[in-house]
Amino acid sequence: MKLERIKLAGFKSFVDPTVVHFPSNLVCIVGPNGCGKSNLIDAVRWVMGESSARLLRGESMADVIFNGSANRPPVSLASIELIFDNSDGRAGGEYAAFQQIAVKRQVGRDGQSVYFLNGTRCRRRDIQDLFLGTGLGPRSYAIIEQGMIARLIEARPDELRLFLEEAAGISKYKERRRETEERIRHTRENLERLDDLRWELDKQLARLERQAELAARYTQWRAEEVRLDLALKALRWRALEHERQELQRRLVQDESALAAIQSEIQSLDAEISVRRSEHRAAAERCHALQGQLYGIEAEIARAEQSLRFAGEERRRYEAELARLEQELAQSKQQIACDNERLGELAQALAEAGPALECAEAALVETLASLVTWEADLKRCESEWEAYNRAAAKPLDEANAERIRLAALEQTLEQARVGLKRIEAEWAQLADSGLSDALEDLSKQSAALEIEVVALSAERTAVHASRERCEAELRALDESLDQVRTQIREHKGRLASLRALQESALAEYGQPDQSWLKARGLDRAPRLIESLEVESGWEEAVESCLGAALTGVLVEDLDEVLEGAEDLPPGLMLCERVGREVETPYPGDGLGHCVRAPWPAGMVIGAVRTVEHWRAALAARRDLEANARWVTPEGIEVGCCWIRVPARAERGGMIARAEAIAVLESALATLLEQESGLLHAQQTQLAARADSEQRRRTLEAAIAAREREQARLQAELRAVQMHLDHQTKRRQTLVDERARLEAQMASTQSALAEARTRLADRLHQVERVREQLGSLEEQRARLRMRLAEGRAVERTQRDQVQALRIRIESKRAAQASLQESQAQLIGRQAQFMIRCAELRADLDAGESPLAEQRAHLETQRARRHEIEQMLIAAHQERDRLEAEVRRHEGLRQQLEQQMQSSQRALEALRLEHQERLVRQHALEEQLAAADAHPQKILQTLDRQVTETEINERLSKVRGRLQRLGPVNLAAVDEFKEQAARKAYLDTQYEDIVRALHTLEQAIRAIDRETRQRFKETFERVNQSFQSLFPRLFGGGQATLELADANLLETGMMVMARPPGKRNTSIHLLSGGEKALTAVALVFAIFELNPAPFCMLDEVDAPLDDVNVGRFCELVRSMSDRVQLILVSHNKQTMEIAQHLIGVTMHEPGVSRLVSVDVEEALRLAGQSG
Repeated sequence: MKLERIKLAGFKSFVDPTVVHFPSNLVCIVGPNGCGKSNLIDAVRWVMGESSARLLRGESMADVIFNGSANRPPVSLASIELIFDNSDGRAGGEYAAFQQIAVKRQVGRDGQSVYFLNGTRCRRRDIQDLFLGTGLGPRSYAIIEQGMIARLIEARPDELRLFLEEAAGISKYKERRRETEERIRHTRENLERLDDLRWELDKQLARLERQAELAARYTQWRAEEVRLDLALKALRWRALEHERQELQRRLVQDESALAAIQSEIQSLDAEISVRRSEHRAAAERCHALQGQLYGIEAEIARAEQSLRFAGEERRRYEAELARLEQELAQSKQQIACDNERLGELAQALAEAGPALECAEAALVETLASLVTWEADLKRCESEWEAYNRAAAKPLDEANAERIRLAALEQTLEQARVGLKRIEAEWAQLADSGLSDALEDLSKQSAALEIEVVALSAERTAVHASRERCEAELRALDESLDQVRTQIREHKGRLASLRALQESALAEYGQPDQSWLKARGLDRAPRLIESLEVESGWEEAVESCLGAALTGVLVEDLDEVLEGAEDLPPGLMLCERVGREVETPYPGDGLGHCVRAPWPAGMVIGAVRTVEHWRAALAARRDLEANARWVTPEGIEVGCCWIRVPARAERGGMIARAEAIAVLESALATLLEQESGLLHAQQTQLAARADSEQRRRTLEAAIAAREREQARLQAELRAVQMHLDHQTKRRQTLVDERARLEAQMASTQSALAEARTRLADRLHQVERVREQLGSLEEQRARLRMRLAEGRAVERTQRDQVQALRIRIESKRAAQASLQESQAQLIGRQAQFMIRCAELRADLDAGESPLAEQRAHLETQRARRHEIEQMLIAAHQERDRLEAEVRRHEGLRQQLEQQMQSSQRALEALRLEHQERLVRQHALEEQLAAADAHPQKILQTLDRQVTETEINERLSKVRGRLQRLGPVNLAAVDEFKEQAARKAYLDTQYEDIVRALHTLEQAIRAIDRETRQRFKETFERVNQSFQSLFPRLFGGGQATLELADANLLETGMMVMARPPGKRNTSIHLLSGGEKALTAVALVFAIFELNPAPFCMLDEVDAPLDDVNVGRFCELVRSMSDRVQLILVSHNKQTMEIAQHLIGVTMHEPGVSRLVSVDVEEALRLAGQSG
């Protein structure tokens, strides 16, 4: 895998699209300082995923984009692409088959980076995964930038380990291990949640099981309730059927009685019809006679009316005749009176004519005098108006001066008021106290600022305390996780050991637990739990004691067995002893190896110990009676027998008991640690809560102070504005006062002049008014005389008018009387003619009246005769009507009987219908339950009653009610939750297996990591020890591990150049550090060479001798590794196969110049 070329565009100083080719394994990049050589190194690191702008010599990621120059604008995008030759297939995974691999990164001004792999957009992680294990990376040992040599050799041990891990190819294992640990952590969390869920489901299943049992009983009793309810409905249906049949029988009887009544009613209806016909005939005769009577009475009325009309007409004629005769006499008398009045009027008219003529003559004289007087008055008024006009001009001028004087006085008063106002405002501004307020506000603001600073400092301290609490909590969480993991492991191990122990003890037989429980011995300790056995002899003691190990320790055998009749099989009780029982053992007796609260010597007192069963077999002839040998393995040898214990069945019970005791003690210790950690955690949580509460309180206080400070600042600004305003206002008041004072001076001068002019004008007005006075008196006299003449003229005119009116009224009265007299004479003639006509009419109307009176008497006799006939007809009609009423009364009685029968019948029908409806309702209810009343009645005992069924039904319903709320879905829920529980149990087992698999993977990764790291360290150390003397011309160097844990240990560099005995790498010079770092890097490269190596001015601190050694090593390394050097040293340039020059002809813009050294030498040789 070889770097072929780099494509740059817009990256730092490479603004134009630039392609850097690397045609050979040894390329040197040269150029003056600041021309952009190191930008090529930064470009490679950046495209490989470097995310720190600081390490790229910038402040933000956007700083890698060309930011413009004097002649070029900035660009918006930076792009770098690395093209690798992968013909050797070194790239792992799916990219091994690609002949060429292109890695590209772009970034815009927004700082968002985009990655491409072979033209396909990808993640930064994909780029890093591609180079994992190859030695390449943004911070790997393959790219050594300026200053990195010193940092590399002085790096911390854990930082140096990263280079070795990359060289060993275990960085990807480390990443996988981290991912696996993350999965394990998530798996454990899921396992805990799943365990909690299973525990919750267990509780739910227990509850649902009870609810399901309750639901089953409810269903059973509910079915019994339904059966009894159906039986009760069937019995009610049968009772209703009996009642309905009885009602049907009564309906038939009542309908027969109703038919008989209806027949009688029909007979009476026929009789009533006959009587009604006769009654109608009689009524018609009555109506006919009544009609005749009405006709005669009408004729009589007409005759009487004609007689009354004729009499009234005669009386009216006579009255009118008398009235006319009276009016005729009155008219004659009126004519005589009118003649007298006409004479009087003629005389009055003759007297009024001369008086009117005299009055008219006096009026003419008066009018002539008035004309003369009016002419005199007009002449006088003309003279007065001329003088008045002459006096108006000085008067107007005087009025104008008065107005001007009033205006000036008002202006002067306004100026005085303005000055008073200015004085008052000046005093108010002087006493405003704004300066004091400004000083107070400034002090308050400064005090608040101090409080805010103090509170901010306290908040910082509280934040630091909270951070410490967080760190402590994280540490406690980790400790708790570790302790809980150990607790789970101990509990699992303890449960397994206890299960094995119980299984082993069960092989000896177990006594009846109920017998032990009845005596409170079910939890009493066993002998095996109280034994203390010398190490190595556990199996021997176990083999000898056998079933005694299961013995139950008691305090007093007599007390325990008091009253016991039968002892259960397999029972062994061991009585405790208050002190050790002195049992003599032989020197090699097994009893010396056992300590117990029970005299075990009674069982093993004759047992002697021996190291090997062959020695026991040889010495068996010397054994006493009942004595035997036992080996540490538990093999027993008697005088004539040997027994080998079945260890596979029960072996190691005592050791297991001791292990259980140790685990229980350790578990108790761990539980105490967990309790202590939990208490510490609660303490830290409380402290964190207190810190958080204090932080909130401080932030609230700071916010309140800041708000108060902002308010004070606003008030300060407002007060300052008021002060500025006051200053401006004072200046304005000074200017205004000067203006008003000047205005008052000019106004007072103008007032004096106006008063002088007013006095002159008033003097002129007085002279004119004296002349007007005489004219005013003359005009008054003339007006008075004219007024008196006009009054005389009005009086004379009124007299003339009155005389004229009186003459005209007399003449009108004379004409009216003459006209009235003519009318009276005409009316007299008419009255006389009408009187003659009335007398003739009265004489002609006497004979018709006698004929009308005779006809009236005849009609009255006929009326009496018809009245007698009408009375007889009425009597016959009344008799027939009484007969009809009698028959109708009988019919009404029958109708009442019929209605009563009908109502009773209708009630029976309704009752019958009610029974029928209730029967149908019961049938529908039974049909809804898929039942029929007849079939149900067939299954019932004939003697059973509704009361019995009701009682049984009440009992069942009482049971159902006592059950309370029942979850009928509990059965299905129980099945569903049980299935879910089984599924979760399966999941739990799967997760446990997965966890076990992950832990095995972690162990496998750790084994592989240890092995590879150890091998890599040894090989790199060996190579480093050989390269160091080559670069220094002697001396020695080595790599040392900081710890024995190969998974986490760091790495230290120990170097001693020739002739030096330094104790620390930091004592080396800069050049020595550089050569040591080069030796280390090349040692790593010899083990796991990266596809290429970039060295940026590594030779800068070296002298010529060391540069020569460095160049020699570089030349030899270039056979296996592609080396890209950045250098200013001529010796380094001479060894390069290809030179790339970087120049900056245009300020801020880098360009390339490429030189093939071998070709240049060849051309130079040819020209030489």
